[in-house]
Amino acid sequence: MSTSAEAESIFTDEDSARILDFWFKDIPDYPSMEVAQRWFKADTAFDDACRFLLPSPPLIPTFHRPVPPLANFTQFTRTNFGSLLSKISPLPAATVTTFATTPQKSLSLLLLLDQFPRNIHRTDSRSVYTVTDPLALAVAQHATSPGLRFDLGPEKAWTGIPTRRCWFYLPFEHSEDPGAHQSALGLLEELIRDCKGGQGEELTVGMKDFLKAHTDVLDRFGRYPYRNQTLGRESTKEELEWLEKERPEWAR
Repeated sequence: MSTSAEAESIFTDEDSARILDFWFKDIPDYPSMEVAQRWFKADTAFDDACRFLLPSPPLIPTFHRPVPPLANFTQFTRTNFGSLLSKISPLPAATVTTFATTPQKSLSLLLLLDQFPRNIHRTDSRSVYTVTDPLALAVAQHATSPGLRFDLGPEKAWTGIPTRRCWFYLPFEHSEDPGAHQSALGLLEELIRDCKGGQGEELTVGMKDFLKAHTDVLDRFGRYPYRNQTLGRESTKEELEWLEKERPEWAR
């Protein structure tokens, strides 16, 4: 990738805007924990919306939410996120990071690489762990570097908004590298300080607890045991016991 024009032709401003419009549709800057769960709980309708660029499902309980009919998917074929992922994911990390030129493009690229694959490939996550997660981590490291700090938003507009900044930090948390978890902890502690006493304070505390739960597993086993089968790794006796008796909801 030699020019910014070539980068823009692969990941356009329009691509970025569509991702942000989709992901944050109908969700306020400071949602309740219940509303924020839309992003994290397994939901067939939301997974399909991610895959086929359908409008975000309405914020109603899952058991009341109809799955969009397959016949409606064809109209989104040319702009679906799966197609965009397939275009970007084979590229080297050094190329992909050149797409992260603004806070908005960095955020949308991180959502595309770190979050959408978890919805699109929920039943077979190998490519998530081996392809898109490493790319997302490279983008997150680039975007949060001291000279850029795109995670703070345009003119630092996201400083006190955890629902914008957290997506920059989750790729560190998803990594099995202890150093990445240390980076996530430092960034989250900064976020907590920035949100203290504000509307986002409750969400940031929950984010730090979630990071600790992940780091505790990594400290104990040196890896995430729930990924072993997908990655063809042999589980130890202790890992098998944990998977059977202690496995948390997020370790799926």
